[in-house]
Amino acid sequence: MRPAKLTKSKRLMGGDGFRRLVRYGKRLRASDSLPAGWLSLTVLPNGLSYSRFGCTVRRRAAAGAVSRNRLKRWLREAYRLNQSEFPSGVDLLAVVLQAPAGLTFQTAQQALRNLSRRLA
Repeated sequence: MRPAKLTKSKRLMGGDGFRRLVRYGKRLRASDSLPAGWLSLTVLPNGLSYSRFGCTVRRRAAAGAVSRNRLKRWLREAYRLNQSEFPSGVDLLAVVLQAPAGLTFQTAQQALRNLSRRLA
């Protein structure tokens, strides 16, 4: 059975939500994956019964728009497949700081899963 769809209400969109997360959120960095610290996850309680997820890729992290969009799609899909492992009632922002060479969907998913375990 396919996990639930990532609806617009469960996606973090707009600059205000991102700015609030960056300013007040708690940051975790992926230290156990490819180059240490390539992925950062910022978490902040949102007062809702469900979690919202957003992701960004720094312009310097990927060579072009196609690569940046692919990384964002991979992170959204990794979150969608593993929603149950994340706490509810929080906003999550995944930031790709530096895209490692040879990154695959499986390694991105594993890094996000490892960060989710550190939240609990």
